[in-house]
Amino acid sequence: MHPNEGFDLGLLRLEHPVQLCRGIGVEEYLKGGVGVCEMVDIALLNNCPKETLLVGKTLYRLLGEPSKAVVLFDGHRLFIHKA
Repeated sequence: MHPNEGFDLGLLRLEHPVQLCRGIGVEEYLKGGVGVCEMVDIALLNNCPKETLLVGKTLYRLLGEPSKAVVLFDGHRLFIHKA
């Protein structure tokens, strides 16, 4: 993730271990739902294109191969949902 987007989500260090939540809707996440969760490390990298979240091939497939996504972060849970 580019540092500018990380800053917008409140991520200030170079690396952040977070709980990635997927497989639920935005409303369910906002109500505290977690869906399918796994611990991942988010790295803020200047060489990552702006407004882009680079993920591995497997996670990309699990997310539904989105060209655009909604990304939310509450300080502990990172939510990625196909837009």
